[in-house]
Amino acid sequence: MDVPSGIINHVYHASRFFEKTLGIICVAIFILHLILVLHIIPLSRFTIVADRYAYIASIGVFFFIAYLFNKATRLVKYKQISILLLTIYIAYLGIYTNQRAKVWHDNKSLKKEIFEAISKQPK
Repeated sequence: MDVPSGIINHVYHASRFFEKTLGIICVAIFILHLILVLHIIPLSRFTIVADRYAYIASIGVFFFIAYLFNKATRLVKYKQISILLLTIYIAYLGIYTNQRAKVWHDNKSLKKEIFEAISKQPK
């Protein structure tokens, strides 16, 4: 086996391994970052990640969703429905973002929204 075909062989087997274990990798990323943010192991605040970095755990979830979407679009049976669902989801996010941007227009409207949300909370 010469060098270029050996490299191609290694890359192929590495990609096959990564494809088989991607779900496990995504769940591991999610759980690891969640454990760091939830402070399950008590450490000082400056030693570990702050609470505001909880969104990093969602990277694992979104990679897994992208992986599932990729697999679904490869299957002819699910290709159209998965593209339709993705389009609907993106449209929903766009409409929701537009509605929330109206609330965040200025401090007055934002404070009004916050006070309304607090007053609706059960006591």
